[in-house]
Amino acid sequence: MGPELWIALSGVMLILEAITVGLTCIWLAVGAFAAFIVSFVTGNIYVQFAVFAAVSVISFASLRPFLKKFMPVKNSTNNTSRLIGQKAVVTEKITDLGGRVKVGDIFWLAESSDGNDIETDTMVKITDAKSNKLIVEKI
Repeated sequence: MGPELWIALSGVMLILEAITVGLTCIWLAVGAFAAFIVSFVTGNIYVQFAVFAAVSVISFASLRPFLKKFMPVKNSTNNTSRLIGQKAVVTEKITDLGGRVKVGDIFWLAESSDGNDIETDTMVKITDAKSNKLIVEKI
């Protein structure tokens, strides 16, 4: 491959990286750029490809952990996690098999944080959320 193909591949990878913004293609762009430089030294495609592969893998393995520290963390919020810290009323006795609480106008599956039963009409505080189930404790 000629230098123009390696630099084009590097450019395409940089464009894809800019679109995805997730440290997905930057490693291939670095490897392609290294192969671009090597292509001026040797016309051997096997050497160029070996440099491309090696530099891509090395840059991925060495730089990704460092760069991930600077990437924004995406916090996943769902309907249950936003309820943590709120109060609820037990509408169906909470036992080791579970129960139900009411938060606002919505009924949720619930379980006790300490494993103890909680009687109906008891006020509880939501301490955690697992999928569609709230983890509660007596107030």
